Amino acid sequence: MSEQAGNTAVGETPPDNTEGVPTLTRHQQLADDFMKGVDSLLAFVPKLETSHRSTAVFVRSHQNVKPEFIRDTIAAVEQNPALRGVNTFDVVAARDAFQFMEAFRPALLKLKAFSDSLQFTIDSKYANLAADSLQMYAIAKGVSRDARGAAVASHVQNLKKGLGRRGPRSKLTVEPPPFVGPSAPPLTK
Repeated sequence: MSEQAGNTAVGETPPDNTEGVPTLTRHQQLADDFMKGVDSLLAFVPKLETSHRSTAVFVRSHQNVKPEFIRDTIAAVEQNPALRGVNTFDVVAARDAFQFMEAFRPALLKLKAFSDSLQFTIDSKYANLAADSLQMYAIAKGVSRDARGAAVASHVQNLKKGLGRRGPRSKLTVEPPPFVGPSAPPLTK
């Protein structure tokens, strides 16, 4: 058979069908795999709710009710047939909600700690990259001052534009405000 993979002859390079598709980097692949893992974790949470402006005010306005009050309400409804008969408070659902909150609070705290650490990792990588870039800019400015570094001068101009600074910052000197208070008694000998 003289053809392979459609109309491509043996020994020929197949046509590039990925034109316009960006290359997936190693970090993008790791992040994509991580997101798939997060999606699978989210599936563990029963009836996960998302904040919406139609419900957010209601939820926020009821956060100040103490858990003891809710536990006492559960007990009162359980112990009083007249309150159970009203059918406006589901004791089983209330206990289930408390169990959910107690079980998932540690998971929430762990995810918040992870979120803080991930944000700090991102910020730290950016800070190190920014510091290295500023150092290289300073080196490039020094190299461009020499006649042999003429090719670097155009890069320095581009870097300067990208940095967005307009020149050396002047140090502001702030004079302390004049003393305003009770006048001192005159000195006498």
